[in-house]
Amino acid sequence: DPSVSAMRELVQRNFPAVDYGFAYGSGVFAQPHLYQAHQRLGTASGPMLDFIFVVTNPKAWHEQNLQQNPSHYSFLKYLGPSTLCAVADRIGVGVYFNTLVPVEGQVIKYGVISLAAFQQDLQHWSHLYVGGRTHKPVAALTQHAAAEAACQQNLQSALTASLLLLPKTSSLQDLFYRLASLSYMGDVRMRLAEDSKKVERIVTGSYDGFRQLYLPLLEKPLFQQLGVSADAEGLQQQDSHDYR
Repeated sequence: DPSVSAMRELVQRNFPAVDYGFAYGSGVFAQPHLYQAHQRLGTASGPMLDFIFVVTNPKAWHEQNLQQNPSHYSFLKYLGPSTLCAVADRIGVGVYFNTLVPVEGQVIKYGVISLAAFQQDLQHWSHLYVGGRTHKPVAALTQHAAAEAACQQNLQSALTASLLLLPKTSSLQDLFYRLASLSYMGDVRMRLAEDSKKVERIVTGSYDGFRQLYLPLLEKPLFQQLGVSADAEGLQQQDSHDYR
């Protein structure tokens, strides 16, 4: 799989600076049976590398990127960066995407979102788009205190919601399935165009990543006070209104 350092360097070489960024999806975290063994991740024959770039000022970032990478954009580039930002806000759940972009022999997709919109979605689930992406393991490319704080709040909210949707006793796999599926609940694409085994593939391919994200949270006083306990065998929740 592409290393975090290699992806970070690719972004640094080819794009204006970002405040916070991460890579996600099947091009970063291998999903079983999704592609053939000879298909290299991030190439035309395999899954794209997917990125989210969080920036303080999207208009200024697009202005610079339009000069640096004009071929990445559709005809909307002729309408200017203000239009790109308006499209993101009014149509694109706060994110403007360029997709199927060739960069250094790789095929990538990248979305640009303001720091304010990123925090809003992670803290309040206004769209549950980038919020849903970060319920699952991602490969962080940079450090940013405010963005990372929003990510932690988002993980805690996802864990709380998932526990409420699970029975008194469940396995860790059940928990991770529920966490991975939160952002797809009610999404008609999961019954039509999307891979019906998408959630299963995500959890199977990133099982250790889910453990690293959520097991430390389960040990925090908040969840202990809510009557939740976890071990290698699974989860136990106190079946009482005092807790639930």
